[in-house]
Amino acid sequence: MVFFKAQAQGMLLWFMFERIDGHDVVLLHSGSAGRQLLGERVTPTEVPESWKGRLGPYTLPQGAAREFFDRAELRQEEGFLILELFGSILGEAPNTLLLRPDGEERAIVLGLGRGKGAVVRFERQGDAQFLSTKGVRLQLKPAGQSLQAERAASVADPGRVLRALLERRLAERAR
Repeated sequence: MVFFKAQAQGMLLWFMFERIDGHDVVLLHSGSAGRQLLGERVTPTEVPESWKGRLGPYTLPQGAAREFFDRAELRQEEGFLILELFGSILGEAPNTLLLRPDGEERAIVLGLGRGKGAVVRFERQGDAQFLSTKGVRLQLKPAGQSLQAERAASVADPGRVLRALLERRLAERAR
């Protein structure tokens, strides 16, 4: 075992890399908290051409019910396939997921912990492309449209979230 130390905010921290059950992980060791998992080492892989055609912004289809997140951006960066989920309920910071393609129609969320190992599915219906994860289905926006305008509209109208939630509740009660 090899430890290395670092200092942050006046605290001395001890780290260690270890292979546990087939995963290369970094652990934090401290006298008060014991041993804590900080993360898993993930290496970049080649992104297939079919996946490069799916890159771009995704949003809820027209008329879809309000969801925990309502927009996403699939992008490639430094050999990683990255999916960022956005929603007014999530706040300003996106939920960032690293993906590994697993065939032509699905990808696996990399890492350890809650939500890791989950599946992101892709499908095509006519000219439209969709991704589904965490029970939410989003549609790829046509070329030329970006999430920047969508984000600005969401911030400019904070009441939009409340209205959408109220509309959903009223629709549920009407059933």
